[in-house]
Amino acid sequence: HYHAFLTSHHFISPTKRRTLQQLSSQLGITGSAKVGYPGIVYGPQEAVEAFVRDVKGVQWLALRVRFVEPISDSDFGVRMCGGWRYPILEGC
Repeated sequence: HYHAFLTSHHFISPTKRRTLQQLSSQLGITGSAKVGYPGIVYGPQEAVEAFVRDVKGVQWLALRVRFVEPISDSDFGVRMCGGWRYPILEGC
């Protein structure tokens, strides 16, 4: 699995938020984003890279991809939550 860390100046547009939700659902990845905070996504390498590529194609004021890198179960520990495998960063 891979993860990507993204930041943006603003994440207010309901249309862009909906687009990101739909894209992540189509690609089978999970993550989180909140207005004023960085976003992070988790999933198979191909899906995470496709998400980053497509998100970069949307017009943003200041989008930065901080990293896209592999993660391993042993690095973070892995938990099943709602059918998703992801690093243990917070509770389900």
